[in-house]
Amino acid sequence: NHAPRLLGVTLAPETLERGASLVVNVRAYDGHGVASVALDLRPYGGTNVSLTENDGTWAALVDTPDGLSPGLQTLHVVVMDGEGASARYVAWSPPTGEVGASPLGPHHVPVSGSNSIALMVLNDRPSILSPPTVNVVKVEGASPVFTVNVSDPDGVYRVEANLGVFAGVGADEWVTMHDDGR
Repeated sequence: NHAPRLLGVTLAPETLERGASLVVNVRAYDGHGVASVALDLRPYGGTNVSLTENDGTWAALVDTPDGLSPGLQTLHVVVMDGEGASARYVAWSPPTGEVGASPLGPHHVPVSGSNSIALMVLNDRPSILSPPTVNVVKVEGASPVFTVNVSDPDGVYRVEANLGVFAGVGADEWVTMHDDGR
């Protein structure tokens, strides 16, 4: 008993930021009937999302997990037939004709080429968690302390602040902040 074969996979949009919604449409074929289709996002910190069948197309609206790193990411589609045979796909081949129309048998799916099941994840900017406006009174002889909380799923490399009037005479107004570990 062979596992179901994928006849088509559509991701919309194909390019997005983490946390954005993704529409997934899958067409699959199996002689014993396709019992279930799922998008497995567990490798990226997500869940195994079951798709719902409607007129031969399995579909779902999925929130993409924060664990998807920027760049081209391969997604896993898991299909199972009515007899329990299952397969995990990272690519699919478009059919070149009708199922069973060849002399190779009633369940043969003629295909050519291969399309990966991939998504382009954009590198979104860090989140500044502190209030956007801070009122600081300049006191002669004292050094003010500025605190800002910055978060990014990919890690924070550097945070810079424009000190404006708080910069020393002749000093650069933009300074690199230091992480105190809190």
